[in-house]
Amino acid sequence: MTHHSRFLERARSAADPSEQKSIYDKWSSAYDADLDELGYVGPLSAAHQLARYLPETRSLILDAGCGTGKVGAELKRMGYSAIHGADISQGMMDLAQQHDCYRKLFLLDLTKRFDHLPEKYDAVISVGILGRLIPTTVLSELIQITKPGGILCLTIRDNYTDGRNYKAAIDLLEEQGIIELLAADVFDYIIGENHAAPICILQKNDV
Repeated sequence: MTHHSRFLERARSAADPSEQKSIYDKWSSAYDADLDELGYVGPLSAAHQLARYLPETRSLILDAGCGTGKVGAELKRMGYSAIHGADISQGMMDLAQQHDCYRKLFLLDLTKRFDHLPEKYDAVISVGILGRLIPTTVLSELIQITKPGGILCLTIRDNYTDGRNYKAAIDLLEEQGIIELLAADVFDYIIGENHAAPICILQKNDV
């Protein structure tokens, strides 16, 4: 098993967010090179999909679970200039800072409530985060910090959700009139593993 495969499998099999945080902190220095070798194009796919629904490049965007800043770097290349990044791993965010694409970086545990966050965002993007360790209640938290009419761009890898039914949770939020599901197209995610993933585009309703 290669170096990157060991870290990747450990991250995927972590028992809880605390263990996963420790793994990402240790992996952070080699993370970008390892994922690039695997053909990790999820951030590129998601950034371009968000841009289809968010043409205003001055929009305030939160990259939730920003890691080393791959999504933020793609958005910066596309002209977006008002990006905040949040992650559970300080080691990852220390590297994200080097991309010089985030106006602000802060620690955020996506398994907790977001009541302490002061900003409301025009868009929230989260790539590679929604999975078996993150409860579907995170959707309500992400919606809460999104402005009415704002966009959420979320990747969901069903093969790593461990029974968590994000589709059902999104359908319920739509039935309740809280959001509208604008798209759920499937894009390349990790080419080296022949994995694709749906990128869900949600719009928060004016309720």
